[in-house]
Order: sequence, then C-alpha cells, then structure tokens
Amino acid sequence: MSATVTRASRSRGQVLFWSMRRELWENRFLLVVPALAAALLPLAFLVIAVMVLRGRADVTGSFHVDSGTWLTSCTRPAIAAAILAGIVYGLGALHNEARDRSLLFWKSMPVSDAMAVAAKMLVIILVLPLFAMICAAVACLLLIMFSMLLGGRPGLALAHLPGEAVFQTGATLLLFLWMFPLWGWLLLVSAAARRSPFLWAFGLPLAVIVLEYMTFGTGHAARLVLGHFRPILPFMAGNLEIVTHGTSVGLSGMPFRVNAAALASGAYGISAPGLWIGLGAGLLMTGGAVEIRRRQTLL
Repeated sequence: MSATVTRASRSRGQVLFWSMRRELWENRFLLVVPALAAALLPLAFLVIAVMVLRGRADVTGSFHVDSGTWLTSCTRPAIAAAILAGIVYGLGALHNEARDRSLLFWKSMPVSDAMAVAAKMLVIILVLPLFAMICAAVACLLLIMFSMLLGGRPGLALAHLPGEAVFQTGATLLLFLWMFPLWGWLLLVSAAARRSPFLWAFGLPLAVIVLEYMTFGTGHAARLVLGHFRPILPFMAGNLEIVTHGTSVGLSGMPFRVNAAALASGAYGISAPGLWIGLGAGLLMTGGAVEIRRRQTLL
C-alpha cells in the first residue's frame, strides 16, 4: 500500500514538474526579461572599465567593494522585471489557452485542472524569484570582477556574497508570497474574462475604489489594497529593509542571524497575520480559477 502511494506521489510530482517546464518553454520571456534587467548594471560597469583601460576615462584612488550594496543594486531591476513578467504571464496564463484553442489539447492530456493551475502559480511564486536572484548574484559577481580591473579592493566581498545572496533570496520569496493575492486574482481574471483581462484585473478594483469614495467618501478599499502591498515599497526603494519593532534592519554591517530573524519576526515577516490572510485570499481565488478552467470552453 505504501509503495503504491509513493509511486502515485512521484507520478504527480513528475507531472507537476513537466507542466512547469512546459510553461517556461512556452513563455520564455519569463526567464529572458529578469536576466536582461540584471545584466544592465554589469554591462554599464564593463563599458566604464573598458573606457578607463583605454584612457578615455579616469578613476583616481581605489574604492570599497560592498557586495551587499551591489547585490541589492542588481536585485532591484531583476525583481522589478520578474514582477512585471509575472503580471503579464498571469493575465494571459489561462485566457490565452482558451483563445488559441490549445485548451482542447491540454484537456486531452492526463493533467488535472488543479495541477495545471498549480504549475502556473508555482512558476510565478517560485521559479521567477529564484531565477531573478540567480541572475542578480551572477551580475554582482561580475561587478566584483570588473571592479578589480579598476583597482577596486574586493576584500571580504566574495566571502560575504553567499550569505547575503541567501538572505536576499529569502526576502524575495517572502515578497512574492506577500503578492500572492495579486497572483491569485490575475489567474482568476485570466480564467473568467472573455476579453481584455488587463482591463478587468486593474479596472475593476479601481472602479470599486472610486465608487466607494464617490458614494461614501471613504477609502477603506484603497487602504486595504495599498496596506497589504506595502512591503513592496521598502524592498524596491533602497537597501532592502525589513522593519521590525521600529528599527530598520538592512544588509550593510548586520549579522546574517539578525537579518534572518527579521524575515521571521519582522512587521512584514513570515509571522505577520497580514501575510497569512493574503495567502488564504489568494488560495480562494486560485481555487476559483481552477473551477472556471474545469468548466471553460473556447473563447
């Protein structure tokens, strides 16, 4: 009996894995866009290094190489690009299947609707942030190497890079979990909208906010939405801060255990009630997307 359950679990895992690979194969921009965004800073630095080596520019003295600051600088564009790619992908993930008639083919395969939607969601909340962080770490490593051409002193930067990369990866995964209601909403709209999923996804919440303000003179809906997605702002703004008990905990000079504790118990950490409420709401919307896909016909 246990052997049968093990084989069934392994089979479901393989189906999920290959479903995710299919999503990446059909939507290659999910990997291309974050990689290009992460490469911007190293390319600019390389141009400067070449100009200096050819005598067209001058760098006086030496400069300190801070792997934490540079990794954050590479992370911001990569994560911003990953979020934009996730939004575009989420809006079309289920809508395009019904529009281009590929839904008929995938429904003929031994893949349940729940498994198909789960694969799309895991691509957004797992593959996208992990790949973006890999690109950011590689970009930071290239920056350190290029800085040596200009007389930079890496010092302990290379030694600190793995720990800082692990922390920022955890923070990035946490950020995408905070955005889980958005991902669930996009999949729900993608499955339900007959046309123009972008207008439905963003126009409907905006209409609710405006209608509430014009009717009651209040802004509860706007505060609810903006308040939940507030962690995005400190993440994208400067030095990736996790605010805990009124103290900004960043990367520079902070022990790794302090940063890890901030991820766990900070105001926007894993233990925050708002995170779990958002996860519950996102799961409900994802379940709605599964049910709509189960009953869906061609558009």
